[in-house]
Amino acid sequence: MRRALLLTLFLAAVPSMAQARKGPFGLGVMLGEPSGLSAKYFFDKSSAVDFGLGYSFWHESFHFHADYLFHFPQWMARVPGGEWLPYVGIGGKLTVWQHHHHYKDDHYDDDTHAALGVRIPLGVDWHPRAAPIGVFLEVVPGVRLLPDTDPDLDLALGIRYYF
Repeated sequence: MRRALLLTLFLAAVPSMAQARKGPFGLGVMLGEPSGLSAKYFFDKSSAVDFGLGYSFWHESFHFHADYLFHFPQWMARVPGGEWLPYVGIGGKLTVWQHHHHYKDDHYDDDTHAALGVRIPLGVDWHPRAAPIGVFLEVVPGVRLLPDTDPDLDLALGIRYYF
């Protein structure tokens, strides 16, 4: 029964992949600061939400973000093979890391810390016509608000598969 269900799902997906129809939900990866998983859901052509779960190798921390994005289809650049779609957004970020203390008596202690912040993603999506994918590049200035107030900057290059 389970094999029949998997075979049915696969066969249902093959025609949609061949026609490169894009659904509203995309799932993929992002590389940069941080690197990890990325998801995006389009409500319509001009609004979407995105989520990211990643690890920052620079700050040695885990990162979760959620953003509401405003796309500008009127500024869309159509190029042979695809289209560029710029966006701006507002969102929140949670960062968790461990701080390692080393004392003089060779005693080590680890403390777990967390920070909350606001982010403003500025980016562009490229959607090729021949495949149900989206490639994105974004620069995200922000401010950490808790426990301290500090400037923050994220940068990501990523790809998502839409279904």
